[in-house]
Amino acid sequence: MLLKEYRYLMAFLFLFCCFESLANEVDDEFSEWDEFESAEEQNDLELYGFLEFLGSRFLDPEDRYSYKDYGIYTARVSGDFTFDESLFKLKADVSYNDRFQETDFELREAYYQKYVLDNLQVKLGRQVISWGTGDQVFLNDLFPKNWRALLLSQDIDYLKKPINALRLDGGFSYFNLDLVAIESFEPDDYINGEYFSYFNSEKSDVVGENDILHAEVNDKREYAARIYGNQGSVEWSLYFHDGYLKQPFGTELSTSERFFPALNSFGASIRAPLFGGLANIEVSDYSVSDTENQNKIHMINSQLRALAGYEFEIFPEVNFATQLYVEKDSGSEVIDRLGLDIDKTRSQVSFKLSFGGLNDEYSGYIFIQASPNQDDAYLQGNLQVRVNDRLRGVLGFNVFDGERNNTKFSQFDYNDNIYLRVRYYW
Repeated sequence: MLLKEYRYLMAFLFLFCCFESLANEVDDEFSEWDEFESAEEQNDLELYGFLEFLGSRFLDPEDRYSYKDYGIYTARVSGDFTFDESLFKLKADVSYNDRFQETDFELREAYYQKYVLDNLQVKLGRQVISWGTGDQVFLNDLFPKNWRALLLSQDIDYLKKPINALRLDGGFSYFNLDLVAIESFEPDDYINGEYFSYFNSEKSDVVGENDILHAEVNDKREYAARIYGNQGSVEWSLYFHDGYLKQPFGTELSTSERFFPALNSFGASIRAPLFGGLANIEVSDYSVSDTENQNKIHMINSQLRALAGYEFEIFPEVNFATQLYVEKDSGSEVIDRLGLDIDKTRSQVSFKLSFGGLNDEYSGYIFIQASPNQDDAYLQGNLQVRVNDRLRGVLGFNVFDGERNNTKFSQFDYNDNIYLRVRYYW
């Protein structure tokens, strides 16, 4: 595939940087001892984290899928260790879910980071990578997401999943280059019936815990690249990705098994000040392989996606943002032949009103996303109270609505919930 060509460049840069870093450490015995003493003085270890309780109550009066209210208790330990201009980062969560009576461990970050040259940074290990300009709409950010965390009302940081990767970020005179090699494919934590009901295309209905969606995950590598820079006050980026769709949008007709289709994508974005606010435009072209195979169904085929957004401050500490998003699917002969009810176009508009900042006593937002052509919507919001520097509470809600049960938001119509989240930092 096209993007695999730069894997050799990544390997060369990494080896060169390692060689350069090793060469700088070679000196006579006395200067080496002096450097050791100097580095020892710069050593720094910082530990921090939080304890959190999240409780949620479902609002579906029919209780169609027998979903129970749940509580999630989370403890996080984070550590930053700096040594001779290098950084070792660790971030780990232990959580207990009282609905399933399960304890889970998640290593969210565990990486080594160092500037091996003045203009080249290496980051190796488990890390969260994200780019693009959308708010809960991802065009060129094709790194895995945790959609369960979003509907579970966990902190928005949990929406972005960590991956094992090598990342090289270099700065040059007129542009910057960001190269990412992912050790093995990791899918989204998608909605599969375990926590929330969803539309099952095979049964043409919304299903729940009795119809968990499973798909075999491959262990192949993925590659991504971003070229970005500034032209005056305008931020621009070009994006490339060679990998797989992060949800099982493919089905083998002979076995009814789900799979993750291969994907190449190219895109671009700009962000610039406009009329006292900030405007953004982003586009992406998806090329999904093997879409005309008569033995396979691809729920997503080759697509063109476009996003335009604008945000500005209405009053001090009060901001308004809007987005217009459109995706156009090319369709396939297989879908047409089988007569499947799959929309080839989706338009989506969003409005977000937010107030307060991270260190304000009160902060919150109301965020609505709606599709005019598919007649569905998702309304979410919360109010955060900052008791002191260590203790914060959040009260919020998630509400879904739609005319049909097979669209993006309306399939979650039975998952409306309210939640309370309390976090204590240490």
